[in-house]
Parts: sequence; structure tokens; C-alpha cells
Amino acid sequence: MPVAVAALAAGVLASPGPATTTALTTLAYGYAALAATRLARWRWLLKVAGALSYLVLPVLGSAGTVALLVLFGQDVDVRRLLSAAGVSFLVATVGWRLVLSRVRVHLGVIGSPEEARRLQDELSGSGNREYEVAAVVTPDDWVLDPMALEGPYVCALSGLGAAIDRRRLEVLVVTQQFPADEVHAQLAREVITRPVRVMGLTEFHEHRFGAVPLAEIDYSWFSSLAGVHYRPVRALVKRMMDVLIVLPVFVALGPLMLLLAWQVRRFDGGPAIYAQDRVGYGGRPFRIYKLRTMRIAPPDVSQWTTSDDDRITPIGQFLRRSHLDEYPQLWNILRGDMSLVGPRPEQVTYVEQLAEQIPFYGQRHLAKPGLTGWAQVRIGYAGSLRGTVFKLCNDLWYIKHHSLSLDIVILAETLRTLVADKQFVEDPVTGRTLAGERHRAVLDELA
Repeated sequence: MPVAVAALAAGVLASPGPATTTALTTLAYGYAALAATRLARWRWLLKVAGALSYLVLPVLGSAGTVALLVLFGQDVDVRRLLSAAGVSFLVATVGWRLVLSRVRVHLGVIGSPEEARRLQDELSGSGNREYEVAAVVTPDDWVLDPMALEGPYVCALSGLGAAIDRRRLEVLVVTQQFPADEVHAQLAREVITRPVRVMGLTEFHEHRFGAVPLAEIDYSWFSSLAGVHYRPVRALVKRMMDVLIVLPVFVALGPLMLLLAWQVRRFDGGPAIYAQDRVGYGGRPFRIYKLRTMRIAPPDVSQWTTSDDDRITPIGQFLRRSHLDEYPQLWNILRGDMSLVGPRPEQVTYVEQLAEQIPFYGQRHLAKPGLTGWAQVRIGYAGSLRGTVFKLCNDLWYIKHHSLSLDIVILAETLRTLVADKQFVEDPVTGRTLAGERHRAVLDELA
């Protein structure tokens, strides 16, 4: 709503005279508002997304206005154009902040009070200001312990309709704790005529936390991916973006890379370029290239890299901090082995081991591997089996939701993290849901 109001205000302010000019300006800002709204969906997930959503409206709106006015032979008033850009930015920024600071979406959790408290803890721990767990719905024959009554409003499944009305519930999150037939039969009776959205716990986590809870899915989840990867136009546009961005960077940084390669050979000895087989799109192996940052080890030695790894050479520390060791992978992108954005390719030996330990690990190869990606900017390096689980949860989310606009946001976030430099995985606040526990644990070490 705030961006729509900003688009309308900018269109009227930019040209209060001719109706044609007003209409063209409003059209341009309306399209920019759609783009800004798409970016705003990720404001909770990537820090840079919120800032970009505020900037896209005035920048794209102004550019579109000029293009349309010139195309239709209308005069361009620079002063009014700048005023429109300023108003759109101000209305969108203030509007979003007012909305986010005042509006709370009331959630109802169809599950145990413990599951509801876990979800509320995850929302609070992630800095949530949008959702509030307002009710817990349990089966009629459930006997609740006294501690459960200290949480949100608790009601029986037969009273679901009254709970929706009394607690003003807008979203119902359905867990897998209770018989699905009983739950959905009651939902069919009570929800159809009420303005409430029903989401599974997996869907809600995807929507709010940008990750797929591995402990909550089975192979039926992957049926939602049918057709997602057979869009030739999107694949062509993604490939064009890769080449247009990478080629000039590859040429411009060439001299610096030659100097760094010479430094690696001079001070550390051995080859400057490190080559290794990785698993790519469709599970096909390819040869990846990096500037060497570690001491040479026997080819059959393979272990996790840690933050204080003594195998990293002094110049390797610099290359890793600056991410310049990744430069040779630009050649992999130009060859088509990789993309700019996608899941990070893993070693062949690791993939074989991880596929045996982690469910659905092989499904991350449904997308072409990338130099950066959703999991990299949100999680960092895995560094452990548990960290790999968390990265997989994010990789699966990207595979399902990837788009050109999301790739652009990830690239912008990558530039920000080059300064922030989050290297290694920290357990996310959603870790208990993502990896599970006890009978739903993804890893044996969690059971």
C-alpha cells in the first residue's frame, strides 16, 4: 500500500498539467512500485533488500517517466521530475515504517502449545515485528498441562471459528502433529467464509524465514518444483546477465590476478592455481579453479575448513578475506559450468558422504552452482555437518523461489557482505525446526 500511494502521489506531483503527462508518469511509477514491492518481500531476509526497495521506486520511476515522455513527445520538466522522485521516496519510506511499526499479523497455530512457543521464539529471535502468535488450536480430546495455559489463547479444534473471530486471526499455521483429515475437515467448515489464510508450517517458514525446514518435508515437497526449471527464456536471461557482468570484470581484474598468482608462487611455493573436481548442475562433475590459499596436502586428504585453520597460508588469509581467491571461477562462469548466483558447488567426495548422511542433499543440484548464492549471503561457510544442513535448507528455498530480481538482490547483498565478512555458520534461531529433534531429527547427532 505505501508504495502504491507513493507512485500515485509522484505521478500527480510530477505533472499537474496535461492529463497525458500525468498518466504516463503515474504508469511509470506504478511499474516501479511493483518492482519495489517484490524487493520489499525480502526485507526481513536480506538487509540490503529493504534499502533497495526504497531506492527502486524513485530511480526506476524517474527513468521510466523520462522514457515514456520522450517516446510520446511530451516535455520533460526536470524540477517536477526531481520532486516526484523525492516524494515517492519519502512516502514509501515513511509509509513502510508506519505500517511495520503498527500492524501485527495475528497467527493461529494448529499444533501443540510447545510448537506454538517454538514458533514465537523463532519470530522474536529473528527480529520479527510483523507476526504475533495469538492462539493455539489443539484436538478436542487433548488434556493440556497447566503450563500450556500460560501461553497464547488456547482452544479446541471444534472452536476454531470462534477463535478466528475472537482473536482476529489472519493466518493459520498447520503443523503435522495432528491427524490431517480431522484438521482439514474442520478448516473446510470454518475457514472458507472467513478472511484467514491457511499455511503449512513448511510454507510459513519459506515465507517468513527464507528457508525450507528439512525436518518437515518429504519427497512430495519437490513436486512443487515441477516445471520451475523448464523456462528457457528465464534461463537465457540469466545466462546473458552472467556473461555481461562477468566478462568485463574478468578482463579488468586480469593484471591484478597475475600479480597475486606470482605472489602465491613466490612466497608459498607450488602452483598458484588450485583445481578441484566439484559437482555441478544435474550431479555432473566439473573442474573448478581458485587461487591457492592453503598449503599443499595429499590428494586423498579432505576435511572441513575452519576459521582458524592452520593450513591457510599468510597470503591465503588475505585472499580469503578479500574473496580474491574466487577470481578464477569467473572463467567457470564464462564456460557455463557455473552461474553468478546459485548453490555453492561441493567436492565430489563430500557430496557422496553428505548424500548418505543428510536427506535430500542431492536435490541441491537441481540448480546450476554459483559464485555466490542465497545460502552464502545468509549463512556463510558451512564448516560442519550441522552447518551444511542449514545451508541446504536455504539452497532448497532458492531452488524453488529463484528469479532474476532475487539474483540481483543477492548480488547486492554479496557486495555488502564483502565488507561485513560473515564467514562461518552460526545456528539460526530456526535451527530446531530446520534440523528437527528427537524423532524428527535430520541428523543422528541431534536425536
